[in-house]
Amino acid sequence: VKNVDLGYQDKTILTGVDYILQNSDHVAVVGLNGAGKTTLLKALAGALPPLKGQVETGLNVTIGYYAQHVADSLDPKGTVLDQMMSRAHPDITPQNALDMAGSLLFSGNDVQKKISVLSGGERARVALGRILLQRAPCLILDEPTNHLDFQTVEALTQALDNYSGTVVVVSHDRGFIRRIGRKIIEINHGKATVYPGTYDDYVWSLQNGALAKREISQAENEGLAARKSEISSRSDDVNSPKEKPNYKETKKNLDRDLKKCERFLADADKSLTELNSRLLSLNQAIIGAQSGQSDIITEIVEVQNKISSIEAEWFATVEKKEELEKSLKNLTEKSLS
Repeated sequence: VKNVDLGYQDKTILTGVDYILQNSDHVAVVGLNGAGKTTLLKALAGALPPLKGQVETGLNVTIGYYAQHVADSLDPKGTVLDQMMSRAHPDITPQNALDMAGSLLFSGNDVQKKISVLSGGERARVALGRILLQRAPCLILDEPTNHLDFQTVEALTQALDNYSGTVVVVSHDRGFIRRIGRKIIEINHGKATVYPGTYDDYVWSLQNGALAKREISQAENEGLAARKSEISSRSDDVNSPKEKPNYKETKKNLDRDLKKCERFLADADKSLTELNSRLLSLNQAIIGAQSGQSDIITEIVEVQNKISSIEAEWFATVEKKEELEKSLKNLTEKSLS
């Protein structure tokens, strides 16, 4: 990817994307909804031509691309098994395909079901299995965990973790991202920034490291105005040339909100540590459980949902904290001028 701008017609979504995917890279793409994650994956997969620059693949490199629309390419008259085999690597045997079908919850006679009678979620699982059986050296996966239950997500996670080729993935499942992503690409305000560490390293750096110190311009913040109306209104008070802000009162309010953010982040970190510890215990328990697996799986799903909810609020709070810090900086500079 060489100095690429991406978007649709007259709307540019990402600018200056410059990155070389290496063999065996396992990359997780993160960012807010609507930031451009899917746009980037489409470009990497060759499904979206760049507005500027070049996206090139290596010699003899094929790409397995999974997105929600991929299920529409299945032959409705075909069966689960023959559609999984339809684009399989030459080394794939029918037993390999049956094993893949089983890991995606198609067992017994289910593999002979026609695609036309399957639900949308079942078709998505067939499409995912077909892509995995291609054994392509590069997999581009956009929300592959949608429509999958815990056991299937676990099977997919283990398969991708052991995958020797290149993987680029977007997912709302933070547990899945945490285990797959060995490098992170963050989509933030029209830019794609590579972070050469794990997802946990990236999260730590958002709060404590270099990423926590990045500047956010007023123009970049316009896209976040709806979620930050209260903060934005205070920023407007600080930056408005028409009104002189009450310095002490404004600073007091910003300091108070900043402390609230910091308290929440500290509490969230503690909760996430406890929940992830519990999730690890549950994952170990289910391996050795002779009975009661359904209860363990139910609790695993509940814990994962709690983790996803807290992490989503964590990210929003980190951004709010950045906004507050920028507003305090502007306020201080104006008071000294």
